[in-house]
Amino acid sequence: MRLYTLQLKMAVSAVLFVLLLSAVGMTKALAQSFTVGKLNYSVNSGGTTVTVTGHVDGTAATGDHAFVDLGLPSGLLWATCNVGANAPEEYGDYFAWGETQLKNYYKWSTYQYCMGDYNTLTKYCTLSDYGYNGFTDTLTILLPEDDVATANWGNGWRMPTKEEWQELY
Repeated sequence: MRLYTLQLKMAVSAVLFVLLLSAVGMTKALAQSFTVGKLNYSVNSGGTTVTVTGHVDGTAATGDHAFVDLGLPSGLLWATCNVGANAPEEYGDYFAWGETQLKNYYKWSTYQYCMGDYNTLTKYCTLSDYGYNGFTDTLTILLPEDDVATANWGNGWRMPTKEEWQELY
C-alpha cells in the first residue's frame, strides 16, 4: 500500500486539523466526512474517531487498522501493529511464511509448503537445494491467497517483501 508524499502530508494535515478542532470543541462545525486525495475521512459526532477508507495506488485501504508513514524513500506505509494485535506494543499472532491460519506447532513437518523437511519446499522456493526434487518457483512475494495480512485485514494490506524489510535498516 503506497501513498504519495504530498497526498500523505495533506491527509495528515486533515487529520491533525480534525484533532485540533476536537481539542477546542469545534468538531460540530466540521463536516462529518471529507476526502483528501484518494482517501475518504469520516469523523464521528464527538470528533474522537477518524475512519479512513479509499484506494491507494489501486488497492483498497481500510480504516480498521492504522498505518504510519516512516518517511522511507519508497513511501511505503506500515501498519502500526502486527496481525492479531490490537496495539503497537502487543506481539500479535504467529504464522508460518505463506500460511494464513494459526497452528499449535511450527515445524517443518507442519509447514504447508513442504514435504516434511527444510529441503522439500513445494512453494516459495528460489534454490533447488531446498526444493522438493529440485523444485523452484522463484516466488519471493506472497500471493494474495497466501498473505496473512490480506487474509485477515483485507485487500490493500500485505506482508512486506525482503527489500521493504531491509529498507527499515
